[in-house]
Amino acid sequence: MSTWQRARRNAGFSAGFSRVIDWLIMRNFAALRVRTGITLPMSGGYIGVANHHAWWDGFAALVAHRRSDPTRRFAIMMSDRELRRFPYFRMAGAFSVDATSVRTARDAILYAAEEAASGTGVWILPDGILRPPQSPLAFTSGFVHAARRADVPIIPLAVRYLFLGRRQPEMLLAIGDPIDPRDKVAQERTQRAVEQLLKTIDDDCVADRLDAAYAIVLGHRSKKSLR
Repeated sequence: MSTWQRARRNAGFSAGFSRVIDWLIMRNFAALRVRTGITLPMSGGYIGVANHHAWWDGFAALVAHRRSDPTRRFAIMMSDRELRRFPYFRMAGAFSVDATSVRTARDAILYAAEEAASGTGVWILPDGILRPPQSPLAFTSGFVHAARRADVPIIPLAVRYLFLGRRQPEMLLAIGDPIDPRDKVAQERTQRAVEQLLKTIDDDCVADRLDAAYAIVLGHRSKKSLR
């Protein structure tokens, strides 16, 4: 019997959950900024891929997703153990992967592909575990298989959490160009893209380009659209 869990969306819960996440971010961060220039696809499904350095990463993906198209369905892959700790996340689009079994891991990847093919923005954190911010990324290949099967683009995302002269840290997001999953080196290209986006964020901080290059979506200044 498969032990992984599918999403069990509830529209009312999802709307309220998004507001709670916005409130939690504004309470715990000075600002959430998104680098301007490249945005998520304005329509259709995609597989979003991000580094996994903090508990907040999935919430960051949700905020970026909702701001690009609030009507598009959201999904995110979690470990089966963590989703069983927080089962209500299923109502917001979370589904699990049981990596202890090849078969159940495959079932979750196929489910991710079905979701993306139906127009959902599906997020996968292919490091699989939380890694320290400066540690090397080590992406597994499941997200590529899901994107190929769904015939949707892979969207790289980098997330940094930095203290920038305020009592609270800031959450900084940078979205990269879409990657064709049919590329034979799509896995390597995606990991390099996220690594480069992380470096871009770091370089922007050093060069004091945040105000010019980033839209503040949540936080201490007026909101700007990601469109």
